[in-house]
Amino acid sequence: KQKTAYEISTRNWSSDVCSTDLALVYSNFDAVKIAADINKFKINEGLAKDSTVLYAQVTGGYISGSETPEAARVRALTFSMKLRKELPDIFLNAPTYLAVSTDLKSTEIGLKLTFAEKVS
Repeated sequence: KQKTAYEISTRNWSSDVCSTDLALVYSNFDAVKIAADINKFKINEGLAKDSTVLYAQVTGGYISGSETPEAARVRALTFSMKLRKELPDIFLNAPTYLAVSTDLKSTEIGLKLTFAEKVS
C-alpha cells in the first residue's frame, strides 16, 4: 500500500521559467500511481500538461544500526531505474540525485520532483 506523506508546492520564478516542487513518499513502486500523483499535482498547481521534471531526488530510507546507508542508496537507485524505464516520458531526461535518510522507514522511498514550464 502506498501513502503520500507530504506534498510541497513551492514556486520559484525567473525571467523565463517557473518551477514548482512536489515531494511524495512511497512504500512500493507503482508506475500507474506515480503518474497519477504527478498528473493530479500538475492539475492542482495549474501547471501545463507538458511541464517537465527539471530535477528528481530519490531518497531511500534506512534504520541506523540495523542496516547501512548503502542499502538505502541501492533501494533509491533501483527505484530511480524503474522510474526511467516505466515512465520515460516523465523521467528519461531528468537529472536524478540519490540520497538516504533515517527520517524515512527502510520500506519507504522519498521522491522530490522539481517541475518547470516556460513562461510566456
